[in-house]
Amino acid sequence: MSFVYTVICLTDNTGGLRISVNGHSLVVPMLLTCSEPGKGYQFAFEVERGPKLYEYPPIRVGINSECDTIDFPPFADQSNPSNLVFSASFVRPCPTVEFTGELWDEETFVVNIETDEDDQFPSQLLVMARNPENTLWKNSLTSGSGNLEVDWLKKGQVQYRRQGEASTAWRPALDVDGDPLDLIASETDYGFSQVHWNTAPLPDGQYQLRLRMECRYIADAPLGINEAFSSVPVQITGLIDRTPPILFGIPEPADQEYAPGDEISAEFTEELLCNRPFRFKINLLIPGYQRVLDQNNLHVICNRNKIRIGLPATAPYDDVMVCLYFLFLILILLSLMFVGQACLPSHLGCC
Repeated sequence: MSFVYTVICLTDNTGGLRISVNGHSLVVPMLLTCSEPGKGYQFAFEVERGPKLYEYPPIRVGINSECDTIDFPPFADQSNPSNLVFSASFVRPCPTVEFTGELWDEETFVVNIETDEDDQFPSQLLVMARNPENTLWKNSLTSGSGNLEVDWLKKGQVQYRRQGEASTAWRPALDVDGDPLDLIASETDYGFSQVHWNTAPLPDGQYQLRLRMECRYIADAPLGINEAFSSVPVQITGLIDRTPPILFGIPEPADQEYAPGDEISAEFTEELLCNRPFRFKINLLIPGYQRVLDQNNLHVICNRNKIRIGLPATAPYDDVMVCLYFLFLILILLSLMFVGQACLPSHLGCC
């Protein structure tokens, strides 16, 4: 029975490759047992990628008998048959990407009249992205060893399609100059990318957004190598809606006769933005009554596509012998007006 040692030249392994033989690390020399001298043996030689690189310089591995001197193996002698020189190269996955900011928080978006009238970025939706691996895309433009493949990472895109379209219908989102949004070029030193999608040419409807990183194409590569998409969420569904809702039917009281306790309300053709503070204004006008009644002193309930208001206890019901006019000034997205009319009890001679 004889023994041989297997060892690597540690000065070659600057990239931190994890090398093992039969499952045992070669950080220290490994003793292998050969029971029959002169017989060939097979050993499992495994190489795992280090913490950073994907391309590694040549590394020398030596095999020496236990009978040889401790100064084994003679790495300088390239003709020594006990020396094995190998290089390691790993297929690098395309960098990851994910939404951040408001799109990540809300997982939806709305483009409306308010968006169109923005002073700084009219008709544009802010899209923010980052690499969840906490590395810069700009540092990923090479394959990993510095200068081997300068065209490895090609694009960082924002893509969109109308909801319901085929999976092949994804298009690059454009800026105001008509150029595709570039996540890599807009990346900051802190690892965040901020771009503005110009939605002005698009008709109203539901749209889906996703992020895509494109890398150098490798034939028959597994998923995640040639391209990578946003995850959690994979895509975001939102709405472009510049057409304001319109009044549906006749506001209450429908009989146009108002009595204390009657509901004053109006319904619209689609759901309203009911989040507080309200994005609409209400003015209730009573001729002869000097106090201004609006959303600050009226009882206002907004639910789905309906707005209801209640009069304060101080409002004059019997003293005002004129019609009660209420003006629903609905500023959906700060721009829309609706008008409704109701009357006090008919015996007061109104209308």
